[in-house]
Amino acid sequence: MFAHLSKIIYGMKIQSLIVAGLLFSIFSCSGPQEDHSLDLTLDSTKSTNETKEINDDLYFQEIVPDSIQPLPSPLQIVMRFKQTGMKYDHRLPYKPENLANADRYFDRLILNGFLSADFVYLVANKQTGECPKYIKALRDNSAAIGFGDIVNTEYNIKRIESNLNNIDSIAYIASEIQMNTDRYFRENNDYLRGLIVFSGAWIETLYLVINSPDLNDNFDAVRAISDQLDVANHILENFQLFKIDSSKEISQLKQHIQSIKLRLEILHDYTEKEDLVMWKKELDNLKNTVESIRNYYIIQ
Repeated sequence: MFAHLSKIIYGMKIQSLIVAGLLFSIFSCSGPQEDHSLDLTLDSTKSTNETKEINDDLYFQEIVPDSIQPLPSPLQIVMRFKQTGMKYDHRLPYKPENLANADRYFDRLILNGFLSADFVYLVANKQTGECPKYIKALRDNSAAIGFGDIVNTEYNIKRIESNLNNIDSIAYIASEIQMNTDRYFRENNDYLRGLIVFSGAWIETLYLVINSPDLNDNFDAVRAISDQLDVANHILENFQLFKIDSSKEISQLKQHIQSIKLRLEILHDYTEKEDLVMWKKELDNLKNTVESIRNYYIIQ
């Protein structure tokens, strides 16, 4: 089944993908970093200036769509790691009940990405009993951030609920929704919000993967993690297309992605050299960085 699914999802021309936030995607690599004494200090102070209102001048900027670097969906990333033998841990996903405590619009965008990645993680691991509460949380949060009506949310949620045991069907549904969302982003210049949600989904996916049981003994999985350097580069390149200096929140997110990228560069170097001792050490460093960044956005 997984091999068949891979053919489906990699055959898609993915520019953007959203299932009210369920499966989200928008839109090579630089060399290894030699200086290993990196300053990855994270700013733990959140701005209190962000309001619940959408800043149209910030979020809806006109760009040339062809300049956007393609990004995979959380479904693609999770299934890639699933093929390496990634194991499930019920303690890892974000708790949907904590979403009620998020009162900043920007946090809601990031957490929509978290919930998207967690939902895919549950589906990929056939944890169907947990899926309904994530679907409901995504439905409510998608409406709160203005995505609720983009893809006929209720209709697609019902379709997904009816196919929780069939990953191939969910991928097919996602491919249909992709066309609608591609059109929405093009017509509304809404690429930046999509990029923020994707960044949240990517951070959460890395967190789920890096904390997978027995990861240190799975070289294929570690190599797949190091290959996420491409994704980090593309996220940062896409952020360069927008004027975001006025937003501390988005600038901070960009810094977080940069911090992860630096760790991925080092890990990629060691995996290419198959240096077992050093890549295990650097994997721990990457894990600490990702967890620190995730904790910054977690709303308890």
